Amino acid sequence: MALKFSLDRGGMHIYPWYISEISSTRDIAKITDGTVVKESFFVIEKDFLKGYYDIESTNKIGEYLFKRIKDDPDFYKEIIDNIYKYSRELEEFSTRVSQMKNLKQLGNEELVATYREYVDRLNELRVWGWVPPFVDGLEISYLTNYISEKLREHLKTLGREDKFGEYYSILSSSEKMSEVQQEELARLKIILDIEGQTDAKETSTAIQAGDPDAIQTHYPDIYKLLAEHTQQFGWLPYAFSGPAMTIEQLLGLISDNLKAGDIKAQQDKLISHYKNIGQEKQAIATEIKLPAQLEYLLNVSAELMFIKDYRKGIYQKSYVAMDGIMAEIAHRLGLGIKGVKYMILPEVEEALANEQKAQDYVKRVELRMEKCCFLSRDGKIQVFEGKACDELIAKLIPSTDEEAESDNITEIRGMVAYSGKVQGTVKIVLVKKDIAKMKRGDILVSSATNPDLIVAMKKAAAFVTDMGGITSHAAIVSRELKKPCVVGTKRATHILKDGDLIEVDANEGIVRIIKRIK
Repeated sequence: MALKFSLDRGGMHIYPWYISEISSTRDIAKITDGTVVKESFFVIEKDFLKGYYDIESTNKIGEYLFKRIKDDPDFYKEIIDNIYKYSRELEEFSTRVSQMKNLKQLGNEELVATYREYVDRLNELRVWGWVPPFVDGLEISYLTNYISEKLREHLKTLGREDKFGEYYSILSSSEKMSEVQQEELARLKIILDIEGQTDAKETSTAIQAGDPDAIQTHYPDIYKLLAEHTQQFGWLPYAFSGPAMTIEQLLGLISDNLKAGDIKAQQDKLISHYKNIGQEKQAIATEIKLPAQLEYLLNVSAELMFIKDYRKGIYQKSYVAMDGIMAEIAHRLGLGIKGVKYMILPEVEEALANEQKAQDYVKRVELRMEKCCFLSRDGKIQVFEGKACDELIAKLIPSTDEEAESDNITEIRGMVAYSGKVQGTVKIVLVKKDIAKMKRGDILVSSATNPDLIVAMKKAAAFVTDMGGITSHAAIVSRELKKPCVVGTKRATHILKDGDLIEVDANEGIVRIIKRIK
């Protein structure tokens, strides 16, 4: 088995990520030819995760799933139906858990049973939810590569190859509004409601001051709208570890909308994008006489783009709902909630049942929060810290530095997500705290974007990501905001540095380094 660096993300703990590895190394066999990821390995140092996958088995899964989808529309329908089915079931579970009262009165066994049910339900969705990233985003983007090659060939026969970037961006776009855009549309409606009131000017001034207490005191009806909005969409910026959206953060977003001016125009722009995209796709398909299989796969990519983001939202809602359970477990073990997220379910169960074990885990968690690693084989998770972790890293991670940067590289290649060409200054944005360094016109470079980075994405002139294909979050947002985007570069965050001047050529999927920062 050969482990290969595959992803890195900030703001991560062992939970909830380890649950996905139960499904990828065991339960995904249910929907493949029996193949599973033979081994995955993760190193977390001060909440920054680096992931390594057995590359041969990972590629085999991606290739198998893509071929099944390409050749068997019924299998593709089964995937979509099951993602929606298990999403509904997980969302119902999350609603039930979030409504649980008096958690302190639950016995340890009841807490563990809830946690165990959560792992099972999340795992059911994870099995099917793995399909989009496996066919389009780990090492090889099977779906994106195939569509790109066939569309280029078709356009070449028509003498229209120069239109590839533009046509590809439109034809592969989803006609369904993402939940990020649904949140903004709802937010713009709140602003329009405020603008229709007699004291709109005073209210807008209070909002831009960003003081929730003052809003609650002087404008209780507005505060109620804001509270309802955070209740409905608070999970959006949660990612894997939170926190959820606060009213103060919502006030900041509303303030940005007000500064952009003409709220009605912002609303109309959002709505018109989704109103027109279907007509644009049909016009291009008719113009270039799009072959039936290529049209099918472009529709597949558009649906996977939407459903990948949708199921991520369901995951995040469940993380928010489970925080109450995790906090109560943490309290009983004498840990903070972050501490218990550095444990896996069997360890939690063991610690709650044995006071001495609980004390041992408290000490181990302290070490883990500095640095730890976990290994997954056959759906079983092993966690290591201290010397054992360092020894395992030395054993499993290739000594040849796959992640080495090179000052000699002048060009990075990826895949077109949305066409266009722009120059700008690089800003590496991996976690929410990095948003502060973004200025309008900068190029956002990230391992992979999530909804918690949307503020930075709106400031950016273009996006470049290490991971992902046509179904990635960055691809979705680039289409919604109509900004050039190149995804799947593998190493952009490790080659580029803050301050580098680059050109993003999203017509050809190339990032050119114009001037490096000294």
